[in-house]
Amino acid sequence: MSRAVVKKSRGRASRFGVEALEPRQLLAVDFDYAMAERFGLDLNHNGLIDLPNTATYAQPTSLSLTFSVLDDPNPDPSTVYGWSMQPGSGAGTVVQRTAAQIASGDLPTVSVAAGTYATTFQKIVGGVVVDSVEKPVSVRDILVVGMGDSYSSGEANPEQVQGLSLPGYFPSGTIPYLQSSDLNQDAPATAFTLASPFLTQTAAALWADGADGYYGPTPFGLDMTNDNRQSHRSTVAATAQYALQLERSDPHTSVTFVHVSQSGATTQTAIGAVPAYGLEDPNYLLTAQTKLLQAIVGSRPVDQLFISLGANDVGFATLTKGLVASDIDLTDVIGDASSFAPNAVNRIYRQADAAVAASTPLSLVLDLFDFNAASLPNGYASVRQALADVGVSPAATFLFEYPDPTRVYRSFVNPNNGRSFTLPWWGPAVFDVIPPAQISATESYFVSQSILTPLNQAVAAGAKANGWTYVTNISSAFLGHGYDAPKVEDGLGNLRFLRTARESSLFQGPVGLTGPLDTKGTLHPNALGHRAIEAAIWNDLTPAPFVGVAVRGATASARALGRSRHVRNAGLNFEWDFDRLPGQGRFRADAVGPRVAVTGADPDGKPGRVATLRITNALGLATERAVFLRTRRA
Repeated sequence: MSRAVVKKSRGRASRFGVEALEPRQLLAVDFDYAMAERFGLDLNHNGLIDLPNTATYAQPTSLSLTFSVLDDPNPDPSTVYGWSMQPGSGAGTVVQRTAAQIASGDLPTVSVAAGTYATTFQKIVGGVVVDSVEKPVSVRDILVVGMGDSYSSGEANPEQVQGLSLPGYFPSGTIPYLQSSDLNQDAPATAFTLASPFLTQTAAALWADGADGYYGPTPFGLDMTNDNRQSHRSTVAATAQYALQLERSDPHTSVTFVHVSQSGATTQTAIGAVPAYGLEDPNYLLTAQTKLLQAIVGSRPVDQLFISLGANDVGFATLTKGLVASDIDLTDVIGDASSFAPNAVNRIYRQADAAVAASTPLSLVLDLFDFNAASLPNGYASVRQALADVGVSPAATFLFEYPDPTRVYRSFVNPNNGRSFTLPWWGPAVFDVIPPAQISATESYFVSQSILTPLNQAVAAGAKANGWTYVTNISSAFLGHGYDAPKVEDGLGNLRFLRTARESSLFQGPVGLTGPLDTKGTLHPNALGHRAIEAAIWNDLTPAPFVGVAVRGATASARALGRSRHVRNAGLNFEWDFDRLPGQGRFRADAVGPRVAVTGADPDGKPGRVATLRITNALGLATERAVFLRTRRA
């Protein structure tokens, strides 16, 4: 038995290159199929992605897919193509189209229930079957759900920013100037301060579009567009963007996305133990997320549930206000540091630790955090139980790490040689709410070390205790992207991933002198931040097993090596595309399964074949590996 090898030696690398450049042998006529997309639509044509939180949408009785013909160039227009889909039990589904019909856009589309169908494809010329292919067709829709707090809802990222006006004595380009400028910089900040008392809202910011009336009745008769507005739900949110990319990543699956997150949520408001009210109308009673989720998905199993909860349980907004106030009596050791030898950085940390320890306000902030954080274990357990009580039992549940909004890169001067060096550092934050009050760089250091680190440790412990998966690498992804980073990337790699108070007031309101104080979007990820969180989701969920590939005669086999308990490596399926390497055109499965026959003629007749092995996990995410099959001459 010979084993597949990844290119390590020069000889094998050369063999990869030769095989990759050889033309593929065209096989007999074949077919493919594509599921109709379900998330990312705009049925009401208002330019916004629909977020249809309805049972009709989330519990489809059938799914649509369209067949396509492969490897049959220039067929006679009268050629008939037929597909017969046979489920495990019950009646089958048959669809036929002529080549002329397909060319005119009349495509072979069917609607069937989810499942795997034994499918026979035939090419018929003059009433005679001249070619036939049999292979399984998997009809799968992946249900993705987002629930939790403002970091999950997409707070600070309305689908459309609010409309604004200024009196005529302001220059006509003032509002566009403010919207496009970095309001952390002196000139735009001054312009904002001068204009803000005179800004008038002419149109409210638009949040996620419920597309009411297009996806069936809404749960409890809610106006879902308004419910999205009261909850500050946005399709810019990382989970929504992940679901959208998952939808587009594989034509053989579709995605249904349900978004019940509510800005300001705690573990207890999420389950209805404590009432929650709208962000735009304080008299609007929000439906508990677990209750709303059950009304939408019913008894349908949830494939992937993403949760972000915990920050509001520890009173993060109250802690932030306390930090702003505590700036009055704290020496800013971290912010004042500018010249020291690289090996003396620990001395700066010790000085900062001493300043923090001597601060009574920071001690009170920490005491409040510790007191509130003690409730998190029971809070997470209550969410798990509430989901079970309403019959929602996800196949996989993920709990998000929180980003660190304080981290930037800074340059310092080594006094011993005059040379500059750069370190990951901490910058000031929330300096635009009630200037000159701010969270100083040293307070940011305190937040990072004494609040965010233990908060994320508690989140990780909550995930473990409840059988959930902790989504990591989010905090580190915000390094260099903190509140004090610029809107346009600088030479150190700093680029802001967060919404500032001035930006939030300008984009979503409220406006006026107290707008930066009253707005809800401050310190939340902006679109770039949500992309970083989405990337962390993909990194954590994409399969990454150690796979051994072996060849015996004309049979290739693959199996996962070692033991991995991570959900990303569960339920692995293997597909093989012979004589093609990853990135060289569209993947086309020549064989499916862990043990397959190496099909098709070897293009050069020499020993060995290259192939792409696509590995798909139970979540529906896939990765491709290049393999070398050490076959022998026939």
